[in-house]
Amino acid sequence: MVVDEFVYSILINGLCANGKMDSVFELLEEMDIKGIKAGPVTYNTVVNGLCKAGKTNQADKFSRTYFADNFTYSTLLHGYMKENDSQGVVETKRRLEQAGIPLDVVTANILIKAFFLVGMVNDACSLFQGMSEKGLAANSITYLTMVDGYWKHGMIDKALEFFEDYKKTPFVNAACHCRVIVGLCKEGKIEMATKLFLELSEKHLISSTTAYTTLMKFLFQNFNGEGVLRFITQIEHSDPERLSYVWNDALAFLCWRACFPAALETYILMRMKGLMVWSNSYYVLLKGLMKTRNGLIIKLLIGDYIKACGLFDPRLVNIICLHLCKKNVEDAVRFLSGMSRRSISLGALMVVVNTLKEKDRVQDALKFLFEAEENGLATDVFVYSIVVDGLCKEGFLEKALDLCTVMRKKGIIPNISTYNSVIHGLCCQGCFVEAFRIFDSLECSGLFPTIVTYATLIGALAGEGLLQDAKELLRRMVTKGIPPNTHIYNCLLNGYCRFGLLEEGLNLFRDMEMNSLLPDCFTISSLLGGYCIKGDMQGAFNFYNKYKNKGHSPDFLGYVNFIKELITKGRMEEARDIIRDMLCSGEAVDLINRAGQGLNFDPLATFLELACKDGRLEEVINILEDVRCKFFSSLCSKSNNSMKGVVKQRVVGSFIKDNEGKDCAIGSNNLKRSEAHTSISSCIGNNISTGEKENWKSKCTDTVMNKFILSQKLLRGDFETYYSIIASFCSKGELQKANGIVKAMSLNSGTAH
Repeated sequence: MVVDEFVYSILINGLCANGKMDSVFELLEEMDIKGIKAGPVTYNTVVNGLCKAGKTNQADKFSRTYFADNFTYSTLLHGYMKENDSQGVVETKRRLEQAGIPLDVVTANILIKAFFLVGMVNDACSLFQGMSEKGLAANSITYLTMVDGYWKHGMIDKALEFFEDYKKTPFVNAACHCRVIVGLCKEGKIEMATKLFLELSEKHLISSTTAYTTLMKFLFQNFNGEGVLRFITQIEHSDPERLSYVWNDALAFLCWRACFPAALETYILMRMKGLMVWSNSYYVLLKGLMKTRNGLIIKLLIGDYIKACGLFDPRLVNIICLHLCKKNVEDAVRFLSGMSRRSISLGALMVVVNTLKEKDRVQDALKFLFEAEENGLATDVFVYSIVVDGLCKEGFLEKALDLCTVMRKKGIIPNISTYNSVIHGLCCQGCFVEAFRIFDSLECSGLFPTIVTYATLIGALAGEGLLQDAKELLRRMVTKGIPPNTHIYNCLLNGYCRFGLLEEGLNLFRDMEMNSLLPDCFTISSLLGGYCIKGDMQGAFNFYNKYKNKGHSPDFLGYVNFIKELITKGRMEEARDIIRDMLCSGEAVDLINRAGQGLNFDPLATFLELACKDGRLEEVINILEDVRCKFFSSLCSKSNNSMKGVVKQRVVGSFIKDNEGKDCAIGSNNLKRSEAHTSISSCIGNNISTGEKENWKSKCTDTVMNKFILSQKLLRGDFETYYSIIASFCSKGELQKANGIVKAMSLNSGTAH
């Protein structure tokens, strides 16, 4: 086989593409030794390779060793543009003129672009104007280069002037229009850009998605989904295939922006116009609508999807599974049992398994997983990890560990998420030794603990009071190169505060701030709790105000605990201030109002605000306890239904004013114990008839009052209510009455025993 220049050129081109320039020069030497003369093609290949490698100066020197042509100079100009080297551009232009090589259109276009890139705008304009004198006719690339160059230099009017000249030429294409449309959008001239795009569509020149997707983006920013919908309905004069592209892209765009009403309207209009709806459009629309609760529309869309695309798309199977799981997971299981294995993806299995787990049916999830494997369906570590997590959370630790063994036997290696679930389950059961055995064995298994692993263990240790061990684990985590986050600090900080070690907690908090970590609501709540446990209410109040001014507040539980402690210490005005702050916190208000839903009652937060204004703090705190018990049941020892009592007041009782100007309800003397956990004013005002109330006011002595209160079945043995009564009297300065209640309570307690 005879090896000629052509073969060497191919080899040199390949080496240049891989950046092996040393080997390129070795081949050139070999060609010289063999007497094979290198021509312009070979030399230009070397120049191109050097420029792409960022060695344009070296390419320039090399180009001086042979007779360069237009391609050589164009390549050098590209290289200097890439390196933003204005001196190189000017020198290359000088060499080109000196060589006497007549310009072609390609070289002229590149030179114009180079001038604009290095800021030589006047030179670019002069070259364009002199092209006709050189016998060169500007083409669409020339105009695009001029328009783009002027636009990038902020000379919008000049760019539009060139664009108008370009529109009069016979070689109009989409590229220049797209550049101007994008530029107009960025300048905020949406209407002009829309008009220009419609002109383009009338000429059937929509060849790229850039123009209309950019327009959609800016229309959505200014007019939401309605603007996008109005835009696409204006596009009429285009072929159906191109229209389908635009409408499908618009539908997907609206779904990505979570504008589902407009997306659904787009879909309906597409069906009416007879435009093809792509499989992906069905998918993104259904996926978005699954977040809503409009089951009928989803059902109809699924029907259309099946008619258009069949049941062969695994994504459709996933959507149907998700839809069925929201209604009845049994239907999803039956649906999958009738499908072929090829149509069932891992995603569908995960949806069913996860739904069963979330419904506390992890045993059924395990059974379903094994049946799926028996039917030949592929599973992976993620599906197994969901089941392991569910077993651990429901307390089936042995089954979870057995399942990990089964996974290994099947060649499915548990990942760190699987082990994190097991470690969390062991910690919840107090099995710290076993949890740390697994933790210590992770690296031997080729796995490395994540921040979730450390957070689980640190939180568990701190919760049990093993604070030194938790701190040591934190130090070990840092030495492993894992920076602690706010959650990790919160776990340890909460432990210190719960066990009365406020100073250590504050030191840790300072470390946290030194590490540029911002506190969150849990951080503030923990430290407030620490101050309260220590009994330093002034310190707690000062800390609260300091971080409130910095924009940090406690969470709902933090607010409730702090308010209760302030009331305990008789600091009623401060407690009222904190209640008002809490009712300005979006998250707390949302939680309170959610607790009051379904009670045919005004927003519960509004009621609390009025009660606080009227000074009925015991009633407020009891209702807040109800809210806490509803959403944080593990923290409550018994049911408290003050909210129902409030509703009872509104529905049954007609409000009157007592001597102190507070609202009292009449006619609610039949409240059950669960409905009467309110303040002392509620107990007196809501559980006695009108006549009894008048007698009460005229002849109640302290002794009679004590006997009456303690004789009520609804209060017997209820320390929380005693506490609220005593606190109420203390806040009013009626210490004699408070002492009487304490004595009567003690006597009553002795009698009960």
